Amino acid sequence: MCVDFPPGILARALPPTVLAAACFVLAWIYTMLRVFDSERTKLSMGSNIPAVADVDRHGHVLPTDLLQDIFERVAVDSKGKEIGNLLLIARMAKLWIEPLRFRVVRLDGSRRAHFFVDTIYTSERIARGVHHILLPSYCGWTIYDVFGILRRCPNIQGLGLMDGFDGPAMLPLLATVAPRRLTATLSELFRSSGQINPSHPALAQITHLWLFDGEDHEDASPILRGVCEAATLLPSLTHLQLQIPDSTIMAALQDQLQDLLNGAPHLCCLLLRVPDTEYFGMDVSNLANTYQIADPRLVLLRDNIYDYEGGLWEDWTDGALGGDDLWALADDFLSAKRAKYVSGAFLSLVDHS
Repeated sequence: MCVDFPPGILARALPPTVLAAACFVLAWIYTMLRVFDSERTKLSMGSNIPAVADVDRHGHVLPTDLLQDIFERVAVDSKGKEIGNLLLIARMAKLWIEPLRFRVVRLDGSRRAHFFVDTIYTSERIARGVHHILLPSYCGWTIYDVFGILRRCPNIQGLGLMDGFDGPAMLPLLATVAPRRLTATLSELFRSSGQINPSHPALAQITHLWLFDGEDHEDASPILRGVCEAATLLPSLTHLQLQIPDSTIMAALQDQLQDLLNGAPHLCCLLLRVPDTEYFGMDVSNLANTYQIADPRLVLLRDNIYDYEGGLWEDWTDGALGGDDLWALADDFLSAKRAKYVSGAFLSLVDHS
């Protein structure tokens, strides 16, 4: 059953009125900074006089961190679309905003990706601002290119590994980068689901794990069984997503899923993606009753097979920039159940394709 939420339950975006106010302030700041940017340069050499760009029309000094926060908020809320304009306002704004330009990177064969790589090798400040990198399938970069790029970026928080970058050769690098969010195929990283080592340093810091294990396999049960057993022992895991292709596999995994929910020490959300009833082989709305899995941390997401290169990138970007990705929606759904906005018996989040 899909649930309609009261207004604001799933909304995490900046309220329109606040955004409008921020834009008004930015218009004023734009004028002030353009007029007095040259004055700041003159006053910055050993002077104790406040920079003119920080003084409002009443003579009050504006906190620099407030100005920076406004610029960064507009840059992030526009999903990067306004960064080019913000960079043109003043040198001070450029120092704040430029590192956000490559906060989230899709390392494909585009001109932007090549420019990004050239930039991080010449600017340590830009390299430090990179937080999330998605490596699409067969993007033209070699694994040695990727090793150099990731080593250059010391503040990586999230990685997405598609075909070609999800093999065992990535494990030493993952152990060095230590991302908190990982999108990958664990059974490929460790050669098979039976060889997944939950104590490996590559998995030690991961809190959010989005997995493709079992997709495009005739019988995904053995693969997903091994994944569930390993995930139960991951030391930092709070959010796990699995694809359950059909009801037969769901039945085969019932015990492993229950063991996972009972045994994972910090698990807050288990997100199961299931296809529509036609493909799943039974009425998805009756899944909870059929399999008797009644855990408040369980969320079902009814969808088509997730689009590797389209929907994934869009959702990845939303989450990396603080927006409503599927993790955020699942967390809000669970919060709504705890607050009794939604019946605790409901499992299904939203239809998603």
